[in-house]
Amino acid sequence: MDYVTSWERRGTCEGFVKGHAEGVEEGIEKGIEKGALQTLRDVLLDILTTRFGPLNAAVSDRIRSIESTKELRRLMHTALTVNSLQELSL
Repeated sequence: MDYVTSWERRGTCEGFVKGHAEGVEEGIEKGIEKGALQTLRDVLLDILTTRFGPLNAAVSDRIRSIESTKELRRLMHTALTVNSLQELSL
């Protein structure tokens, strides 16, 4: 059995604590991003439904598959000014 010094034990514990904290922080960031994406999708769907009536499944599915907040924001702004769903080029 190898001898582990108190410094090695301390370093291992500090490394574990730091790694755990970084993992938690990363998880929180991913959760926030996921929530922001879902909110943007929901708002876009609400805008389109309000302007053009019930949406078909293909349009809804396409919007729910978008993983870019930038793209969703662009579509939201465009949705406010287009005259038809076809103009969105989904």
